[in-house]
Amino acid sequence: MQRKKILFLMNSLRFGGAEKHTIQLANRLDRVHFDISICYLLDDAPLMEELDISRLSGVTCLNKKNKVDLSVARNLFKCVSSFKPDIVVGTSLYASTYASVLKHVFGIKFRMVEVIHTTVMAESYSHNITKMLYAPLAKRCDKVVFVCKNQMDYWINKYGLSSDNCSYIYNGVDIKYFAPNCTSEDKIHLKKNLDIAADEKVIAICASLRPEKRHIDLLDAVRILISKGFPIKVLIIGDGVERQKIENHIKQNMMTDHVVITGLLRDVRPYVSLADVMVIPSNAVETFSIAVLEAMALGKPIVASDIGGASEQVLNGENGYLFPPGDVNALAYYLEKMMVEDTFGTMGDRSREFVCDKFEIKQMITEYEKLIISI
Repeated sequence: MQRKKILFLMNSLRFGGAEKHTIQLANRLDRVHFDISICYLLDDAPLMEELDISRLSGVTCLNKKNKVDLSVARNLFKCVSSFKPDIVVGTSLYASTYASVLKHVFGIKFRMVEVIHTTVMAESYSHNITKMLYAPLAKRCDKVVFVCKNQMDYWINKYGLSSDNCSYIYNGVDIKYFAPNCTSEDKIHLKKNLDIAADEKVIAICASLRPEKRHIDLLDAVRILISKGFPIKVLIIGDGVERQKIENHIKQNMMTDHVVITGLLRDVRPYVSLADVMVIPSNAVETFSIAVLEAMALGKPIVASDIGGASEQVLNGENGYLFPPGDVNALAYYLEKMMVEDTFGTMGDRSREFVCDKFEIKQMITEYEKLIISI
């Protein structure tokens, strides 16, 4: 059987859930059946080293400079003309507009699949852009893939997509790579380096420091618990545009001794391993968090805002809790409940069992291979 040529079209190769997801696919799809190439818009590629270049026919930066950049369309045209993909898989609706122009305006023949990673947009105006531009684009794709059922149902109901043209495939995680095998000695050593006391409970968040991730909501919830006498250290894993604002908030609320910000890390596993609980307090964009899956695989309970597919990851009361986005008091309540009842261990074990059963990366790859072959 002749290999199908697949071109993945991305915004960038920087740190993010959609980017990690696409790299997983590019690295793991069966080379016997698929010939894979990648194009990305922005010259921003810290994740390049995670790509297995030996498996790919090409990796090309389209050098986007402006918001609407005709040179991107020209560069993409060159890539498509050279590689001649059977299927273009868009992992960003914005990036896919350029492929749509080639297909529907200039008549270049290829199938289009769109993998959508967002549910609720971060900015209010984004809904109008989605309704007027991105939803019509998605409707013209040969297949639209969502990363969880809640997200698919939301888009079908909100933007009128046809259920016949939509499916969902859960994000997956490498359960061997993210296995809870950090030794007690390693944890003690790392805690000492981070100035985390032996009696402090570690409440962690692993996410880019962006407004919609709501790090400040977590800090405010922990401040409530500190006022009640609970010994807590907040471990913020990551970096981003909100760092200065978050650091100012920490200082203003006299929480300097209770918070550690690691900055950007290549390998988050040792730091997530220190956590007693992982918190995801996002109020937008979050759909089916890979960071949550990684923490679950590492045996951590999750407390997450109930948006996107969080309810498909967190079994409320079993491996963690869900709270209304933005409700700081509810977040504090569930964290206090876990500390008082000391359920971190049992809930963490349930997280590991659940992710191994439903969200192992091999399952995700198999489903994508079936879908691509069917188109």
